[in-house]
Amino acid sequence: MTSYSRTSPYLAPLIDRYRLNKSGSTKETWHVSISLGGSGITFRPGDSMGVCPENDYGMCEAILQRLGVPADSEVQDPRSQETFRIEEYLRRKANLSVPTRKLVQELVVRGATHLEELLKPEQDEQFREFIANHNVLELLELHPEAHLGVQDLVQNLGPLLPRLYSIASSQAAHPDEVHFTVSRVRYEQHGKKRFGVASHFLCDMVKKGECRVPVYVQQTKDFLLPEDNQLPVIMIGPGTGVAPFRAFMQERFARNSPTNKNWLFFGERNHAHDFFYEEYWQSLASKNLLRISEAFSRDQEEKIYVQHRLWEARNEVWQWIQDGAHIYVCGDASRMAKDVDQCLQNIIKEALQISDESARHFLADLRKQKRYLRDVY
Repeated sequence: MTSYSRTSPYLAPLIDRYRLNKSGSTKETWHVSISLGGSGITFRPGDSMGVCPENDYGMCEAILQRLGVPADSEVQDPRSQETFRIEEYLRRKANLSVPTRKLVQELVVRGATHLEELLKPEQDEQFREFIANHNVLELLELHPEAHLGVQDLVQNLGPLLPRLYSIASSQAAHPDEVHFTVSRVRYEQHGKKRFGVASHFLCDMVKKGECRVPVYVQQTKDFLLPEDNQLPVIMIGPGTGVAPFRAFMQERFARNSPTNKNWLFFGERNHAHDFFYEEYWQSLASKNLLRISEAFSRDQEEKIYVQHRLWEARNEVWQWIQDGAHIYVCGDASRMAKDVDQCLQNIIKEALQISDESARHFLADLRKQKRYLRDVY
């Protein structure tokens, strides 16, 4: 595989971009395709694609105006010691969404003395809330009395980190492309529009055909399909967590996977608006190549999630586990993955009539055997 990395990414052209939600949805989720033709990049279903985004141009320009410096002023990156034009540094290298404690401290030194209270250890919660509600531009606008030099600012900014997206395509099906599923973050705070850095870059800033999406492959350690194509797979991926399972299914059928061995648990808010890649899944189901269990939480009074569908089908889920199924979970780590984990423990406990602790050990053994794998975030 050609050696591209977060510090030396491949600049890929954007091929296509379209919204996966239908009209009337309360969410914005997009399918993004980029070209890898001629790059030599290879990946496996289960790998992630690192994207090195750029900050919103308007915010960068406003910061330069606030500082009163021209865009071609030179600054030194405090981490790499490289020299950059300030406009390029703000656009490509600096985290402008979340101010650092160092920046607040520098503003206090430069005259914003009333911020000093926030830096006290006992005010830690209030400090976290403050920086969560203000980006770098707003912080500078709120404190014009604190005169920062351009290098002073750069010295106290955090790095703009890559974003990782689960790959939603197989090279067996799309040899020169890579697809991913992007949740577009847009909201208002204090009367101002806010954007997720990477989703704004991919969904708004880059135009189709432009060769300017910096990417590299982040290989997974073990979130991979079983080598034995006869083994069943259970895929649990609500929301954008369904992305790698699109790649899995493309790969399975490129390998001539048997029928009735693939089971997808997908969940979102509304069936009518939020069934991502519905036509693809339904085409497979109509050919008896995929079993789908749907959990659309807002389509009935009582909310239904993927773990509820797992529990309803617990006898068959257990039979698949006995038949050697590999179980995959992708998506939200804070709640969904924990709830699914507990549900699987409960299924094992009931099937084997064992204790909670024994059920936990059973599931842990599946992990050791690489039959229970998670890609959660």
